[in-house]
Amino acid sequence: MMFPFEIPAHATQPHLHGLFQSFAGQLHGASDETADVDFLILNEEQHTAFASNRPSEALFSVEGSHSQSVNFDFAPSMNDPVKYYLVFRNAEGSKSSKVVEANFRIDF
Repeated sequence: MMFPFEIPAHATQPHLHGLFQSFAGQLHGASDETADVDFLILNEEQHTAFASNRPSEALFSVEGSHSQSVNFDFAPSMNDPVKYYLVFRNAEGSKSSKVVEANFRIDF
């Protein structure tokens, strides 16, 4: 799952915070290591590489978690808005379906 968002121009201290929890199979099903997902925050260039299956770094990542609190400071956006992506993907080696419940907020 991928969720694009933009930081508006002239945001001096953009900050993302919130939490996510993943479940195996269905909402409020098992939430243990069988529900582990990776969470990534990508900029536009990293997203392009990710979408093309090319290796890339992430601005922020959490690997193999089913419950995580996230706090991340973005660089100021200067004169132009900046696009970012929140990505949830199956943890390495996992092929089962997951449901993710997430609650994030971005303060500018």
